[in-house]
Amino acid sequence: MLLSACGNQTPTSLEGSSWILVEINRQPVLADPLVTLSFKDGQLGGTDGCNHYGGSYTAQGSQLTIGKDIFSTMMACEEGIMQQASDYFSALTSAVKYEINGDKLSLLDENGAALAVFSAQSQDLAGTNWIVTGFNNGHQGVVSPILDTELTLVFDSEGKLSGRVCNSYFGAYETGKGTIKISELGQTEMYCVEPEGIMEQESQFLQALATAATYRVDGNRLEMRTAGDEIAVSLTKAP
Repeated sequence: MLLSACGNQTPTSLEGSSWILVEINRQPVLADPLVTLSFKDGQLGGTDGCNHYGGSYTAQGSQLTIGKDIFSTMMACEEGIMQQASDYFSALTSAVKYEINGDKLSLLDENGAALAVFSAQSQDLAGTNWIVTGFNNGHQGVVSPILDTELTLVFDSEGKLSGRVCNSYFGAYETGKGTIKISELGQTEMYCVEPEGIMEQESQFLQALATAATYRVDGNRLEMRTAGDEIAVSLTKAP
């Protein structure tokens, strides 16, 4: 119960909050891919469903100012996704007010009309399954898993985690508001020969996992960072 309560805390301000777009210009959005928005340390960012974006923001009372430094990557996607992304970016940069009502965030124009509506992003890890997309190799670098290997991570509802690299592994986790502590890591003792480097990968991944101190769920992505704010492990939600 403690884990669930911490993960699902309803945001009361923009700072430190994460959201998923549900409506734009009073129309529902595409179910996939997710459009996300998060606020941290005076910076906003997320994905418009095709590209990642970011920039600065200031909020005072109900007033919202999006910085002129806002940027976006330039990858091309399917036409429908690109159109929605364009509409979203226009709504985001036009917003001058905001309103948080329960688990909903509305970005508003100067007349108070809703340009975009979001639902709070759950930060609860209990009962979620993930696939690793990158991890810190211990040499100040984040690397992807070896081709044709899959690293998994499962958080159960009782504070236990498990997964598979070459061996199956297991451990315990505790979460707070944006914090995570992983302990009691152990593994089976099978030796894998192929592909080359898989045993070293297993060792580096488990060491990286043990260093996780903070985390954030952003749409279908999970990022865990060290106490020094370096990426420990990055993951995507399992199908």
